[in-house]
Amino acid sequence: MAATPLAVECAILYNYFWHVRWTWKEREGQGSLWRFHLANGLISVLGNLLLMKLLYGWLAWPLLPANLAAIAITSMVNFFAGDRWVFNATSIESGPPRP
Repeated sequence: MAATPLAVECAILYNYFWHVRWTWKEREGQGSLWRFHLANGLISVLGNLLLMKLLYGWLAWPLLPANLAAIAITSMVNFFAGDRWVFNATSIESGPPRP
């Protein structure tokens, strides 16, 4: 039971630091880690649960295509949230500039 939240936390931190160093490296500042946690956590967990209930539960899609669709959709929504809210120049917390 303890492995699941630890694995999720590791994945969120891993994704955050890759976004800081790769995806949005040209943006000033580093993006807000707490916003990234909030956005990724809510979008990934709630979005996946709702989409799986819709696709697999109500629409009776096969499990694997439903899961792949849920992952693809939540990934796009997470990217949009990161672009517009987490790493947006107006939402970035002030801090020292990155080298």
